[in-house]
Amino acid sequence: MKKISLIVLIFLTTSIVFGQNKPKVVNFGIQFLDTLSLPSKHNYIESVKLYPIKDKHSKKYYNDPTFNYLLDSKGFKNITVESKRDSLNIVLIPPLKPNRFYKLEITYVGREDLYGAFRDMFIEGNDYEDKTNWMKTIDFLNAESIRSNQPYLYLYQPTNKDLKILKEELKAIDFNSSLDTNYVSNILYKNLTGLKVRQKEIEKNKVIEFCRWLSTFDNFQPDTGLKIFEYFGRIPDHQRLYDFYLRYIKVELVNNPTAYLTHTKFKELVENAIEKEVEFLKTNLDGKEPVPNYITFIDKAKLYPKTHKISSYPDKYETSYERSLVPDFGYITYIPYEGSIKGGSPYVGVHISLSPVNKDVPLTLSQLTFAQRFSIHTAVTLNSLKKDGFRDDFFANYSLMLGGGYKVLTQSTRLNFGGLFFKKTDAVSGNSNIAVQPYVGISIDIEIRKWLEGIIPTFTKNFKDN
Repeated sequence: MKKISLIVLIFLTTSIVFGQNKPKVVNFGIQFLDTLSLPSKHNYIESVKLYPIKDKHSKKYYNDPTFNYLLDSKGFKNITVESKRDSLNIVLIPPLKPNRFYKLEITYVGREDLYGAFRDMFIEGNDYEDKTNWMKTIDFLNAESIRSNQPYLYLYQPTNKDLKILKEELKAIDFNSSLDTNYVSNILYKNLTGLKVRQKEIEKNKVIEFCRWLSTFDNFQPDTGLKIFEYFGRIPDHQRLYDFYLRYIKVELVNNPTAYLTHTKFKELVENAIEKEVEFLKTNLDGKEPVPNYITFIDKAKLYPKTHKISSYPDKYETSYERSLVPDFGYITYIPYEGSIKGGSPYVGVHISLSPVNKDVPLTLSQLTFAQRFSIHTAVTLNSLKKDGFRDDFFANYSLMLGGGYKVLTQSTRLNFGGLFFKKTDAVSGNSNIAVQPYVGISIDIEIRKWLEGIIPTFTKNFKDN
């Protein structure tokens, strides 16, 4: 019984693994929208790259989840994100080649960085005095920086300008007599607004001590603002971060909502905002003023990897390598040489396509391989080559054409080349032998099915595409 249970467990595990490895089957030859699911709505895509898998590795890639596949050279396409809804991201995939495997290599970020805090500010739309998710993110970043001994602390540090203005207002207070602590507190929080986030936790005696010290202080240095840590502890820089968001980021997001879709665009937006803030500080602050932390540094967002596999193989294996017959009509010109036939002839024939192609996609967008452009071609001329005593048609009043075709300009026009078979008559003996006349020409596919669909769509709606 235990052996049977073990076998069943192994079978189920293998089925799950192989099922997860199976790529999503998509159409080839047309661009389409695909959905990428991330762990949560707070994840944002940094980049999506489309890689083709080499043909010779396709079977192993499809059947063996442990196979270390190789990619075609180093070529890839950057894929754009069209829209986002919660954890679902809609991406635009360009036309794919048929019967191929592809890998989407995705990198995305979470919310545990300053970019995530700014995004939550936009989503929540609340004032910084409320305990919101973005404030929790700032608190988390500060805690992580302290734990790992990193410099990425977002703490409130008043500028010397702020302290000097506060000091001027404190001159009217006699700290050696009885004090109205509420009055002093109101002056403090009016000037050092960044302290408001912890106002309920700050003891009033600490407020008096700090203001008494500042009222007699004159030796301002670049790090004087750090003095508040001694009196009030470490205060998260919620207020200045939120004001910075309102001045630059919110305005940009309202005017350009697409900048919010991916981390790459949003990161550029934030970096541009910081550059503007730096210019502002250069012109409005004294050279000795400390630069706020959000200007001094911004920690890089942590990237997470994810893969998404897609296949342009049809659902049925039998159709993967199906050849299709395409009738055509065109005109050929005989390639002249000494003693050859001159002129040309219209013809009707048929192309044998070597690989499936979606003809609804313009040729310029299809990026077809040689096998998809090339076809084997056979036809018969509509003009007779017969000349008494010199040559006769290959059969009846027609001559046989054999050669190849190559798609040019559109999905339905081809450049044709090959040999024209006819019977050459010996003027002395009267015997005839098979001869070949080289030719080049151009043709257009006869789209019978499409023509019929335009006339009698009900009759042809179930016809299968070639």
